[in-house]
Amino acid sequence: MGLCLTHPPEPGDEAAFEAEKEQLKIARIALRKVNKIRQQQLSASAAALTNQDRNSSTSLIISRRVPINYAAAMTGLTEKAIHRMIRNGTWLEGHEYNRAPDGQVTIDIEGFEAWVVHGRRTA
Repeated sequence: MGLCLTHPPEPGDEAAFEAEKEQLKIARIALRKVNKIRQQQLSASAAALTNQDRNSSTSLIISRRVPINYAAAMTGLTEKAIHRMIRNGTWLEGHEYNRAPDGQVTIDIEGFEAWVVHGRRTA
């Protein structure tokens, strides 16, 4: 039998109805307590991270030139699309991408942004 608060219990089911109603009340109280504990844990975690950031001497450094897989994640392009633009000459070496001495291709994020915004290459 399920608890239905919109329909009164049938005659003879009042005791079961009241028992179910009490269980529902207890479950709601327990859920509120669980949610309160979760909120406290989240608040404590956020405070700890904020304090860690304030006390930390390290910071996030975003490089101008990044590997293709990072550029793909940052720009929303696929790695295949990036390779295609390099191969087709849409992007020029020294403008939108560079080759490291070891041959690794890196994408110039500033060059990419100029290409997107202005449709032209950076100098």
